[in-house]
Amino acid sequence: MPQATIDATIAGAAGNSYVTPAWASAYFANKLEGERWPGFPEEDRARALITATARLEAEAPFWDVPYDTWTPQALYFPRRCDRDSTGSLAVPDRVKMACAELALHLLQQRAAPDLVDRLALQAQGVEAVQVGEVQERFRGEGTDLPLRVQRLLSPFVRRAVRVTTGSRPRRHWTEGWVAL
Repeated sequence: MPQATIDATIAGAAGNSYVTPAWASAYFANKLEGERWPGFPEEDRARALITATARLEAEAPFWDVPYDTWTPQALYFPRRCDRDSTGSLAVPDRVKMACAELALHLLQQRAAPDLVDRLALQAQGVEAVQVGEVQERFRGEGTDLPLRVQRLLSPFVRRAVRVTTGSRPRRHWTEGWVAL
């Protein structure tokens, strides 16, 4: 299998990850859950970051306009408004954190496939699950992105809610995820 090559170039034409493995390792270094990150092979961590970025790109309904609409910007972020403290283009920290968190989630899911993945069940339309004496009923429409990732991305996504005024329902866009 060819080695994964991460391209985290800001607004780059060939970008495939919002973060580098070094950034993710630094992020997890001070987190309790972070002790699991270095336990996975370096190649798997790189692939997980690329996969996590692709999932975020495919599943999150981001709002605003990407920075560069004239030349091919491979990834959605940075948007025109995304700048760091020096005024340079930057991917927002919450997006980077979401990418790293999703990558760790994907690695843990792969390492323990027998665990019940509640979000994946919801995404498949399952309304309730029972294991032995324990039963759980789900509400709302789920996404199979982990709740931690959804919360990190909530300022950057939009959702449609049906608004009825009189007899004519219409769609209204607002920030955030559909209630879980």
